[in-house]
Amino acid sequence: MNSLLASGKVKEVGNEQARGVATTHYSGTVDVAELTARTSKLDAGQLAALKKQLTDSGITTETIDIWGDENDLLVKKSERGQMKTGELNSTVFYSDYGTKVSVERPPVGETIGFKELLQQQQGAAGAAS
Repeated sequence: MNSLLASGKVKEVGNEQARGVATTHYSGTVDVAELTARTSKLDAGQLAALKKQLTDSGITTETIDIWGDENDLLVKKSERGQMKTGELNSTVFYSDYGTKVSVERPPVGETIGFKELLQQQQGAAGAAS
């Protein structure tokens, strides 16, 4: 959340309740590749590949809304953007910070890479034409 606020692209728009939690709502439009470059540990080659994937998918910017609580912890995040294959719209809620969890890596057969997902979407869009 702090990296979005530090970008200068996201501004406070008011105070709201998000799932019963008092929050401050921020909104703005960001360059996805630029934000990723600033906030990730990707090397130059990985960043170049990501930029190409984003360009190929048609999404370069997205509108982000975030809601943070009194401790500056993310409560809700909404992302919207336009892709070649249609609209990207994602809303995620966050809670229970500090809760211990146990996770297992899913079997490879039950996962898909982002690049492969984009290729499938582009193929579906071409088939629909």
